[in-house]
Amino acid sequence: MTEGKISPWVPEQDPFRLAMLSKLIEECNELAGRAARCISHGLEQVDPDKNRPNADLMADEMADVIACMTMIEVRLGITPDDDRIEKKFEGYKRWHALIPDALVISEETAEAAAREHDREEAAQMGETSPWSDFGPQDTDAAEWRGGRIIVMQVALRAAALRGFR
Repeated sequence: MTEGKISPWVPEQDPFRLAMLSKLIEECNELAGRAARCISHGLEQVDPDKNRPNADLMADEMADVIACMTMIEVRLGITPDDDRIEKKFEGYKRWHALIPDALVISEETAEAAAREHDREEAAQMGETSPWSDFGPQDTDAAEWRGGRIIVMQVALRAAALRGFR
């Protein structure tokens, strides 16, 4: 192990800087919270408390972060490096292009996930799983609750995932 230079850790003392940095943390956390809500509830869903779509509320939080960053740039002189921004943006474009391939799953995996979901759903309702009476060879004929065909759900899920590509 090589020994590196050790420097003392001295927290920021300036109240003005502390306030600005604290505000940036607050705004970033609000943006992260809204992004999490968009993941769990969907971008288009309306927030029941705000009566506005999650995407609109996320745009508000993005604006708050940008305003705070701009104030830090103006008041503290901390300026983002344009070259770094461009490199990061190019990296995001390359990463984004990889996403569709990473999301493709086999029909077998989709079917297994659908079976597990249905087992969990049935267990929550205190019912027997629609799959419990059928072996893998019998799933094409599996019907549950007045004609609900589970295999059709699996096929629809798999088709939807393929259509995402």
